[in-house]
Amino acid sequence: MYYDRGLDFSKDRRFWLSLLLCMFGAYYANRKFYVERNRMRRTERLEGIENVPAHHVSNHGGVVFKKRFLGFEKYYRNGDDMMRWYQKAYPRIFKSAE
Repeated sequence: MYYDRGLDFSKDRRFWLSLLLCMFGAYYANRKFYVERNRMRRTERLEGIENVPAHHVSNHGGVVFKKRFLGFEKYYRNGDDMMRWYQKAYPRIFKSAE
């Protein structure tokens, strides 16, 4: 007969239980992080939606997205400015045309 005088079975069970709980906790924390990050973005969008100028957002089927800032050079004054901006934005197309 084997007598477990050092209570090794208890240490073994405690180790595996701790390992499983840590793995479950890490999985839960990872999933919760993404949910809370999306919630933070949503709150940020909804808080200032009334104060945002209309040309800073685009509406895609009821979902409002904030546009990326491309710089003021995009807003050209005449045809020459527009062509200069196109040449900066698409240099490969204009190189092949020359």
